[in-house]
Amino acid sequence: PLDTAGWEQRFALSLPGVVANGLAMSPSGRAIAAACSDGTVRLWDCTNGQAIYTFRKALGLLGLGHRGPVRTVAFTPQGDAIVSGGEDSQLIQWRLADYSGQKLPLSGWQITALLSIPPDGTLAVGSGDGRIHLWSLELGSRPKTLVHHQDQVTALAVDNANNVLVSGGRDRTIRLWSLPSGRLVRTLTAPKHNITALACHPQDGRIVSGDQAGQVQVWTAE
Repeated sequence: PLDTAGWEQRFALSLPGVVANGLAMSPSGRAIAAACSDGTVRLWDCTNGQAIYTFRKALGLLGLGHRGPVRTVAFTPQGDAIVSGGEDSQLIQWRLADYSGQKLPLSGWQITALLSIPPDGTLAVGSGDGRIHLWSLELGSRPKTLVHHQDQVTALAVDNANNVLVSGGRDRTIRLWSLPSGRLVRTLTAPKHNITALACHPQDGRIVSGDQAGQVQVWTAE
């Protein structure tokens, strides 16, 4: 059980005038990455809160970087890179060895959700048009597109065995997809409110969803 005694704030990360739209923890637990509303991706040391690096907004039309708010960020399973997605529809991979970047060739609407799936680093990318792209970055294969959501994909999660991808959207549905095929296996309907957050139980497969009305629901297999 979780010990609730003796918890205190270790440090605070200051972002004056900037909204942190998304956060990710590195697999080693050493670093925190933030997707920021000013077009930057910021990296901090998790042990002391010291800034490590800031991946800047693009300068000019040809510069590498986001040209609008960054919506979501994820570490690769190996922890050697960060992938960020933004309202500018760009998906960028930032290498941590030398802080260089590479735009990934994924076209479409704004990127609204990201999930890095171990162990092979398959990337699940949710977009504003309701599509989900499954992409194995290590293999360099072309993305596989999953099309069933009728509105923006807002949240992604994966079960403990990495066999089921769970997605939620503004169409008020939660959809379960078989991995690695991407076949839709189940649709759960939340009739009143848009889904905003998802998590999977690490042992028994329960799904926890949060919605726009502030409700948290737990879903179990029948």
